[in-house]
Amino acid sequence: MKEGKPIWGIIGLAVVIIAIVGVVAFAILHNRPSELTPGTATVELMTNGGVAYEWNYEIKDKTVVRLDKEESEDMAPGADGGPVKEKYSFVAEKEGETDIVFEYRSFLEDKKDDVMETKTYHVAVDKNLQLTITEK
Repeated sequence: MKEGKPIWGIIGLAVVIIAIVGVVAFAILHNRPSELTPGTATVELMTNGGVAYEWNYEIKDKTVVRLDKEESEDMAPGADGGPVKEKYSFVAEKEGETDIVFEYRSFLEDKKDDVMETKTYHVAVDKNLQLTITEK
């Protein structure tokens, strides 16, 4: 029976290695930049439900890129005030570069100038209308 024990150690090690590779592959596949269709890219920003703040954006050169769609995804369904992922999908209009500035701003009338956070993204569109968005 002693001869069978080393094989179980090797099998156990192989199972652990396969599990680690699977977890790493899953993380890589699910944390890549969004790949929609050629000429599109998505910016994802987090907020919380029930707060008096929302993300607003300004595209500096609207001839280069435009907003295609905006979506919200409740990250904790059923939880009041839970995390919400805001998704902004942009589409290339022409070759060039521009910036998109997002401000996490109060929507309350008496606090319109209250900006909690600002994020700036650089947009580059190549001659094939491939779109790249990187945070500055």
